[in-house]
Amino acid sequence: MLLERDLVEAGFVEAEDMKAALERQRAMGEPLTQSLLMSNAISYAALDNALGYDIPTLQSAKDTGIDPVFLMNLMLKIMLVLGLETLTQIEDAIKLPYKVVEELMTMARDRALVESLGTGERSLIADVRYGLSKAGTDTITGLLRQSEYAGPAPVTLEAFESQVARQGIENEHVSRERLDQCLAHLVVEDGMIDQFGPGINSGQSILVYGPVGNGKTSMALALANAFENYVYIPHSLVVDGQIISVFDPTVHEEMQITEELPEQAQGQKRIFKSAEDRRWVRCKRPTVISGGELTMEMLDLKFDAQLRISEAPLQLKAVSGIFIIDDFGRQAVRPEDIMNRWIYPLERRADFLTLPTGKKFSVPFDCLFMISTNIPPKELVDAAMLRRIPYKFYVGAPTLDELESIFESVSRTHGIPYDSQWVDLLIQEYYTKYNVPFARFHVNYLFDQMAARCKYLNIPFEITRESLLDAAQHMIVKE
Repeated sequence: MLLERDLVEAGFVEAEDMKAALERQRAMGEPLTQSLLMSNAISYAALDNALGYDIPTLQSAKDTGIDPVFLMNLMLKIMLVLGLETLTQIEDAIKLPYKVVEELMTMARDRALVESLGTGERSLIADVRYGLSKAGTDTITGLLRQSEYAGPAPVTLEAFESQVARQGIENEHVSRERLDQCLAHLVVEDGMIDQFGPGINSGQSILVYGPVGNGKTSMALALANAFENYVYIPHSLVVDGQIISVFDPTVHEEMQITEELPEQAQGQKRIFKSAEDRRWVRCKRPTVISGGELTMEMLDLKFDAQLRISEAPLQLKAVSGIFIIDDFGRQAVRPEDIMNRWIYPLERRADFLTLPTGKKFSVPFDCLFMISTNIPPKELVDAAMLRRIPYKFYVGAPTLDELESIFESVSRTHGIPYDSQWVDLLIQEYYTKYNVPFARFHVNYLFDQMAARCKYLNIPFEITRESLLDAAQHMIVKE
């Protein structure tokens, strides 16, 4: 989908509103969907409809696809562990609509597991307070020995798979204009941008390789920011009765925009709240990056023996987004072992995980898989594995013209007019003298060194022959 065109042609957004949103996007560098929402050009509901996301509303506990008794027990654990008493408090914790929480509370009351504690100062039904009865406390104390999880209600694996299919990364179109915008802070050849475009839009695997210090990681992160659609990430999954935590605030950036409530609903927010399924969190497409610290254990479920729940591995947190393995070949694990782990997921777009009970199950492997390395790929993996990575990009040392462009760009950032004599001086006194190849990181490194020198001397930032050559000396390691 070419988002800006399709939204206007389908009547979801007025042309003038789209123009304003695009101007905001260019100024802020944010995803177009966020610009549209922040400028009130479209509502979340309309945008969900346009994107085909269709998160169903919940009218009853049965609509969740989960055993209502399981949900009732989770609600009671939340009450006991978090000390919550009102339906509105529980609704916020369990992330289910008010009417579903009310249904679960009725079930618990009918089973004599809870009892009414009266109301608060206001007479609204939302203020009725509930507490666990002795029977309820005994029941939940026993359940807590099996699992101490007392958080948002999970979604089923089937619901997760359906949603991932709807918001698949290959369904989103990334335009040349968007790539230009995301790579604007880097000096990249036009030809390379046009090579990156098809790889990004394919949603398949990409290998970025070349000598150290030439911006491979920066390019990978910039390309990851090119996606404009938000996605829905579940707080957790339930598989065979086991809870798997998925949402991770260190990875998933929540879209914090909230829609205005009708005037008559002010002050009674929860009572008038819709049946929205808040087990799902609207987020920007996630970017998960792992470098030399990557181990095979990080690619499997991590079981918490105390809470008795599992944490999703890296690739599951990256679903609907981007998974980057940086510094490939620097891990303690053999490169062949890491790549062999991905043969099936790369070919079938699915991965297999194992529950603490020993049961294996399949999850979607729907992400843009990117590998960055300084080591020649043929030294890392064989031809059969390289064949499974359809897009390969070599990022080499900059040309002299590119080095000058980088120097000019960084100078402008520091508010200093560019002077070509600085590059000439470096070529004569550093690159040629010490036989050092150009690298894209050199310029920022030099400016950082000169800035630190000026700070030490307590003088305004400036570039002199002495400061530039002194900074260059820190890039030389003598024998």
